[in-house]
Amino acid sequence: MLPQITLPEVTAGGEALLRHPAVLAAAAIGIPNAHCEQKIMACVALKPSERCWLDEFCASATA
Repeated sequence: MLPQITLPEVTAGGEALLRHPAVLAAAAIGIPNAHCEQKIMACVALKPSERCWLDEFCASATA
């Protein structure tokens, strides 16, 4: 079984989400998963009138 996700990993995930210019607010949390102990789930709110496609957003979050 894979190790649990640590708080610094979740915090870094949330910070990566906030780097996108269209993002107003973001959070990353660890959630239970049947295949491994935890996965990271992201919640994102875009700024009013902003749009962002998933592939563009993912590319900016992992850059």
